[in-house]
Amino acid sequence: MNLLNFLSSGLLELYISGKLSKADRLLVEEMTIRYEEVANERMRLELLFGNETKVQSQRPSESFDNRMMSFFSDLEKEKVMKGDDIPLISPFSNAEDWLRLVEGFIPEEAPETQFIYPLHQSEKRTQLLVVSAIDIDEEIHDELSESFLILKGSCVCSIEDAIFEMKAGDFMQIPLHKTHQVKLTSPLVIAILQHVSVS
Repeated sequence: MNLLNFLSSGLLELYISGKLSKADRLLVEEMTIRYEEVANERMRLELLFGNETKVQSQRPSESFDNRMMSFFSDLEKEKVMKGDDIPLISPFSNAEDWLRLVEGFIPEEAPETQFIYPLHQSEKRTQLLVVSAIDIDEEIHDELSESFLILKGSCVCSIEDAIFEMKAGDFMQIPLHKTHQVKLTSPLVIAILQHVSVS
């Protein structure tokens, strides 16, 4: 299987959820060793799903299954998104669908620093359209789960010692209690930034 087909096959997500046959698990492990892109994507997904991914032989918890079902439900919502009923972004989000939703809010002229437009704000969740011409300083979150989806541009996200190159279509979940920062590698980055309360 070539790299592109492998990354779009869903095998990594199934591997992390512990739902692969032994042969497919071996294929994932082989591709992880062979391709740096696979190793990076596997690490990103493991950071997203946390400690439940460490033991592949155990049946995933009910809460893990519920989160996966919620992701797929939100994917369906993305196809018909409206301003007053938008889903959570996830690793499965379609950047083009989100770009269509927010294109009317993106300023015609690039900002000198940052432009931020609130898409959703509630006690539990905040979702923002961010148009940035500057890097995001180092920060850490203890009570907010932060994630972002790149719609245009490129950047490098550092989470402690791990470095992830990101471009349009890429999603990142920042683990709690981890120092992180973002450095732009294009003149401008357009992204959806999401904070979800964990308390």
